[in-house]
Amino acid sequence: MRFLKALPRFETALLKQELYIAMGKAFLAGQLEKARQMQNEACRIIYKMCSARGNMYAVIKEILRLQGGPDCGGVRAPLAPLEQADLAIAREAAQMIEAAIKTYC
Repeated sequence: MRFLKALPRFETALLKQELYIAMGKAFLAGQLEKARQMQNEACRIIYKMCSARGNMYAVIKEILRLQGGPDCGGVRAPLAPLEQADLAIAREAAQMIEAAIKTYC
């Protein structure tokens, strides 16, 4: 399980930690194609999040809220708050995360 300790430790991994854990287990079990598919899905989710026009941390906080996590409010200055146009992107990313977890975990 040494690999699992080396999982990504950045904000996007917190949003889909089940996916990264399942990916690590697939890798360790020699299921490289499955692990590759999971990594590709994780990358698609990150690309969706990065397509937002506003602040990435604001998008991440909104996704956490949409996932039923704590509503920890917006970002603090000097970071820009979540833009109204980015709500749809946050919703879509949250749906992508949920779908990936249902598919692979």
